[in-house]
Amino acid sequence: MLHSALHRLRSENSQRNLFHGYNPSFGVINWIESNSNSIYNAGTAHLRRPFAGGFTFEAVYTMGKVLSDSDSDQTALYQNASDRRSERAPAAFDVARRASLLGVWEIPFLKGHKGPVGMLFGGWQLSGSMIMQTGMPLNVTSTAPYPKGNWNADGTTGADRPNNPAASVQRDGFSTANFLTGIFKASDFPIPTLGTNGNLGRDTFRGPGFIQTDASLSKKFAITERVSLSLRIDGYNLPNRTNLLEPVMDLASNNFGKSTDTLPAKAYQMALRVMF
Repeated sequence: MLHSALHRLRSENSQRNLFHGYNPSFGVINWIESNSNSIYNAGTAHLRRPFAGGFTFEAVYTMGKVLSDSDSDQTALYQNASDRRSERAPAAFDVARRASLLGVWEIPFLKGHKGPVGMLFGGWQLSGSMIMQTGMPLNVTSTAPYPKGNWNADGTTGADRPNNPAASVQRDGFSTANFLTGIFKASDFPIPTLGTNGNLGRDTFRGPGFIQTDASLSKKFAITERVSLSLRIDGYNLPNRTNLLEPVMDLASNNFGKSTDTLPAKAYQMALRVMF
């Protein structure tokens, strides 16, 4: 009897200590490491020239590239965590070329003029700026389960990429109309064989470019020796150019390949500041 009871107790302890795998209460366990790497190379040309009449012009042109094997948003998911080399590509925020123009004009008319006319109309400053840059990288992925996603059968979605499209499919040089109607169709991207990774690289394509022109008009009014007012009027995106946001790149979306939103349209603001 004693031997039988000890044997049964050992058997129960063995069953309790037996490892059956992960706790079934957990659906997904995320493994986070801060071991990504990136590199940035760029060249910049800077020109500044003052002119007669109180006008100053400045221009900056930058050409560069940011390479990384992950990004800080959802695209940081790896298609294959064991093959980080295949993830190395331009970062999601990479801007290949960017030009900035700035002009400031100290309007000379009635400057220093005494009386109410000089106080109201003299001493104004007009400034303007223009920014022009190429589009951000686009990463084609799928958040759908198999067969519309998860082709490598690792149980995760959001990072799985399809195969490269045919050579006949346009890859760059897209117009605004192209982004609105769709630069790609989901059918342009072949589906990988189940259990394999797609051969399309990360951040392979580029989104719409960006151009914005702003201006401001400002003046400082001296009320007394200690009190002054500063008036500033700002205008943003003055030509009211349509700057499209990056198109949807999720193959599971009905809007795949289309830009569905824009950056803010033309806007104005006025500020009055009292200094004493």
